[in-house]
Amino acid sequence: MRSTFFSIILPTYNRAGMISKAIESVISQTFTDWELIIVDDGGNDDTKHVVDTFNNDKIRYHWQENSGRSAARNVGLSMVRGKYVCFLDDDDWFLENHLDVLFNNTVSTNNLILKTGALVSRGCQKVKEGLISETNKSVLDYLWDHGISLFQLCIPKQVIGRLIFDRHLPYGQDLMWVMQIVIRGVELVEINQYTVVINDHSSRSHNSGAESEILKKNKSLKLLFHQIYEFNSQKYFDESRLRKKCKLINYRTLKELVKAGHLSGAVKFLVQLKKQFRIL
Repeated sequence: MRSTFFSIILPTYNRAGMISKAIESVISQTFTDWELIIVDDGGNDDTKHVVDTFNNDKIRYHWQENSGRSAARNVGLSMVRGKYVCFLDDDDWFLENHLDVLFNNTVSTNNLILKTGALVSRGCQKVKEGLISETNKSVLDYLWDHGISLFQLCIPKQVIGRLIFDRHLPYGQDLMWVMQIVIRGVELVEINQYTVVINDHSSRSHNSGAESEILKKNKSLKLLFHQIYEFNSQKYFDESRLRKKCKLINYRTLKELVKAGHLSGAVKFLVQLKKQFRIL
């Protein structure tokens, strides 16, 4: 069995029309010691055909019954042969120097998490996402306040160990997974280079304007931060900070409902919050 330096895990679901750019961005890397693990989460479109057209023996494709993105990533983790693990979504892409930049920084950062900068693509514009180093926050504070895009990270397989993604969280599984690694003391090193692109298109999963999805996200995110609070044994985040975070999530949910035109849903949500004393 051939070992490799980077293993890239790419979960996908019915994105045959978008996944090519993600795959091409891996094949185009100037650093060539990689494998790409594509886990198709029960899709019924032409994704396998698209993958097969690349005819590249460094790409491995696995189909599973629809079980969610976390389950797909967990399957990918079980297939990893590389020393370092990276992630990519089927609608985003790497710039061609991404793996080179990571490789050049692994020499001096053994067994640490590496993070590069991200560009957010909105139509014809690309906007730089803020870096942790541009704030006065610790890594944990930054993750709590802003989250992170998983595919900005490169994590040694040895550091990951047997840690898997929580299949029961519809949103925020990646943040919970990263938080568990950082909270146990693994250092995250930020590289001041922008090497990944987040494609912020209207059909992106977190951009859904359906009322049920907005409310589902609200419930899931509050559950997520309660779990992070409990996992960290109150060492980093106290209860008042948890309450403040939940209020902020509720406020953003209310704005999303109004923006999406769900005015009656927004009123019901506000009434519910007032009853629960979860909003000022």
